[in-house]
Amino acid sequence: MSTTLQTTHGAVAATTSVRISATTHGKLRALADQLGQSLGTTLDEAVKCYERDLFFRTLDAQYAALQADETTWQEYLREQEEWDVTLRDGLEGEPWETG
Repeated sequence: MSTTLQTTHGAVAATTSVRISATTHGKLRALADQLGQSLGTTLDEAVKCYERDLFFRTLDAQYAALQADETTWQEYLREQEEWDVTLRDGLEGEPWETG
């Protein structure tokens, strides 16, 4: 079921209902209470954290696969070295430079 709500700032936010177990609801309520925020905000943040965690786990797995192929890994490292020279391209003597 979808619903549209008017927020306190006048914005319109679409919402929907999701069935979760009583255990999960209790954990969500405890987190929301601990953080001093609504269930919806807590769930939004939890999903963002899960997305970020999944992104980095996937990235780690992809790097592991890359490293498992020695030839491809060495090619990657050589290419990285080639690009490293562009990091300071023409920026010598800039005020943020130390020492």
